[in-house]
Order: sequence, then C-alpha cells, then structure tokens
Amino acid sequence: MFETQALRPYISSSTPSFDSLPPETRNAIYTVIFDSPSPFFVKATQGPRRRFKLRERSEKSQYDAVSALQALELFSCTIRQEVRTLFYGTRQFIVLPCGYEYLTVFLQWLDSIRPQCRGVLRDVYLAGFMWYQGSFPLTEQFHNFLRSCTGMRKLGIQIHGWHLREARGRSLNAHLEIHGRGPKNGLMSGFVVSAWAETIVRLPALQTFRLDLI
Repeated sequence: MFETQALRPYISSSTPSFDSLPPETRNAIYTVIFDSPSPFFVKATQGPRRRFKLRERSEKSQYDAVSALQALELFSCTIRQEVRTLFYGTRQFIVLPCGYEYLTVFLQWLDSIRPQCRGVLRDVYLAGFMWYQGSFPLTEQFHNFLRSCTGMRKLGIQIHGWHLREARGRSLNAHLEIHGRGPKNGLMSGFVVSAWAETIVRLPALQTFRLDLI
C-alpha cells in the first residue's frame, strides 16, 4: 500500500484541474498520449451487447492510449468530447469481425462511436473477411453511417461479392413475381455499385477509396 500523506499538502481547492488548462496545452497532452504510427486494430467481443477492444497483438502504447482515453472521459463532458474527437480524428482504425458476420460488426462499431466521432474519422479499413448474411436494410443503414463520416479521407472496405448483388436480387425477385419464371430477354447485370458511388460522392474530404471483394 502506497503512502499518500506526503501528497496531501499539494492538493487543495486552488490546485488547477485538468480541464482548467488552456486548450492548446490539453491538445499537446492528447497528442503525446495517442501518438502511435501503427493502426489501431479493433475487434468485436462476445456478449449480448457487443463491445470492442484492441486485438491481442496490439502494441502496449496503444493499450495505454485506450486506458488514458477511458480515464480522461470521466473528467467532464467537455473533456470527453474533445478527447474522443481528437482520438478518432487522428488515428487509423482497422475493424476486424473476428468470427462474426461482418456487416453487423461494422454497423455496431460505427454506431458505438456516435455521430460526432464518425464525423471526424479520417482513415478506416473495414475488414470483412468473415461470412456475410445478406440484408438489404442493414446495407442501407451501413451506407447511411458511412455517409455521416464527412471528414473521411481514406476509406477501405472488404466485402463479399454478394453484397454488390443484393439490389439486383431484389429487382430480380420483383420481376419474377410479376412476370413468372419463364425465359426472359436480356442479361441481368452482375454488380450494382450505384449506392457505393453515391456514398463516395457524399464524402467531401475523401481522397482514397478502396473496395476489396472476397
């Protein structure tokens, strides 16, 4: 047990608090805490309410950065807002589904960081190397979340090829319901990329977009 008596004379009501420091001083502290040249690999965890954590092989400095982020968030609403904004707005993130269906993981991560932090994301790669359960409504929600990332400069996404055929599948099902299953003239297109094109257009800061199909 550490002795704390020696510290008491230095702690008083007149001692400056962290949130009383000038903003530029706090930003300098945040920059030192969150400085990491490597991307933050984020993975989903088990449980009814899925949470996210760093993957096991992450650097110690990144674990320290996340611990500092969680501690700083407890100071005040102002500190919580600025520290989260700086963290998500200056780091590179790679989101890993790690055994889970990837679209729900992407949605839950984007939802968990809230609109304010989505708006400042700059560099993200969503690695969809796991299985995919088709859901056109969830895909639409996914695009809506991505379009709220208005500060995004570099975006990479890995998805299943069927993901680009969902809209075509809906059109085909509607066509068969009306006209039956007899021979049809013309060819159905392979991929539908209009939603992705619209998402790219709605990201004004985007400089690089990469779409990997599996």
